[in-house]
Amino acid sequence: MHSLMKCTYVFNNFIHNLTLIKINSSKIRLISASSIKWSEDNISQDQKVSLKDKLKQGHEAFQVFVGLTDIKEAHERVTNLSKKSQGYSSVRRELYDKLEDIHNQRYYDYQKMVHTDIYSEEYSILRDKHFELKRQLRELRKEFRTCERNEREAFEQLFIYMRECNRKEGYLAEQSKYWSIIASVVSAILASVFTSLNNWWRFNELREMTEEVAHKEIKISSDDLNQIEIIVKEATENVLEKMVDKNSSLGISK
Repeated sequence: MHSLMKCTYVFNNFIHNLTLIKINSSKIRLISASSIKWSEDNISQDQKVSLKDKLKQGHEAFQVFVGLTDIKEAHERVTNLSKKSQGYSSVRRELYDKLEDIHNQRYYDYQKMVHTDIYSEEYSILRDKHFELKRQLRELRKEFRTCERNEREAFEQLFIYMRECNRKEGYLAEQSKYWSIIASVVSAILASVFTSLNNWWRFNELREMTEEVAHKEIKISSDDLNQIEIIVKEATENVLEKMVDKNSSLGISK
C-alpha cells in the first residue's frame, strides 16, 4: 500500500513537472514569436523610413538638376523682402502720423503762447513743452529719414530679386520647352521600339502557330493516306481472291 502511494505521488509529480515544462515552452514560443514579430516590424519600419529618405533625396536632387530649387529660393527672398518693405512702410506711416500730431500740438501750443503773458507760469510751461516737442520732432524726423531710406533700399532689392526671379523663371520655361521636346522624341522612339518588339513577338507567335498547324495537317494527311492505302490493298486482295475463287469454280465445272 505504501509503495502504491509512493508510485502515485511520483507519477503526479511527473505529470505536474511535464505540465510546467509545456507551459514554459509555450511561453517561450510566445515570447520568441512576439520578439520576432517586433524585430520584423522594426525592420520594416526602418526600411520604410530609409525608402522615404531615398525618395526625398531623389526628389531634391531632381529639383536641383531642373532648377526648381533656385526658383524657390528666389521666391523666398522676394517674399521676405516684400514683408520687410511692408514693415518699413507701416513704420514710416506711424512716424508720419506722430510727426503730424507733434506739428498740430506745437501749433496749438504756439497759439496759446501768443495769447499768454510772457511772465506767467503757464507761459514757461508752454515754452518747456515747446522745446520738448521740438526735440521729439527732431528725433522723429531722424527716424523717419532712416526708415524711408531703409524702405527705399528694401524696395530696390525687391525689384532686383523680382527681376532675377523672372529671369530664372523664363530660363526654366525655355529649358522645360527643350526638355519637353527631348521627352517627346524619346517617348516616340521608345514607342516605336516597343511596337516593333511587340510586332516581332506576335509574328514569331503566329509563325509558330502556323508551323504547328501545318505539321498537324501533314501528319493527319499522312495518316489518311496510310488508311486509304490499307483500304485499297484490302479491296484489291478481296477482288483477287474473288477472281481466283471464280476461276477455280469455272475450271471445276468444266
